[in-house]
Amino acid sequence: MTEQNEIDLVKRHYKDTEKKSFSNLDCCWAILEHKSPDFSQVPNTATTNADSTPTSGGSVQSPRNRPSGCKALKAKQLKTKKTKGEECEFLNLMEKSNQTTANKEGRRAEMEARRVASLERNMANEERRVALEERKTTMKEKEMEARIMQMDLDLVQDPQMKAYYQYDVPIGVQ
Repeated sequence: MTEQNEIDLVKRHYKDTEKKSFSNLDCCWAILEHKSPDFSQVPNTATTNADSTPTSGGSVQSPRNRPSGCKALKAKQLKTKKTKGEECEFLNLMEKSNQTTANKEGRRAEMEARRVASLERNMANEERRVALEERKTTMKEKEMEARIMQMDLDLVQDPQMKAYYQYDVPIGVQ
């Protein structure tokens, strides 16, 4: 990967993270590009003050830690409140999610019960329809038999038809 490709990659990364173009800083980059950093001007914070008095025993005293200020304390309290608030919000969301899931399960069970009841009604209706069809068929057979029984066979001229009605012989067979 060439140096220019790396620079382009860094510019794209800057644009993605900062949502600003790097073009405003190109002039600064042109100045600083070929200079090495000068660390001699950076103050060393680990050294002790010259005003500090040496302790008896000749050991060097470690630098004192400053107490946290009001802003830091407020920021810490705000962060604690935020995390507690986020925890409460998370717990509320979890509870709502559980209630929603329970409601969905209840509705599913209710829908399943309705579906089963509907299927049972359909089966009962189908059984009634089949029984009705059987009764209709039986009644048609009885009507046909009654018509045959009422028929005056002396009026029938065709001998085959007469034989059919008298002896229940199929037509065309003798």
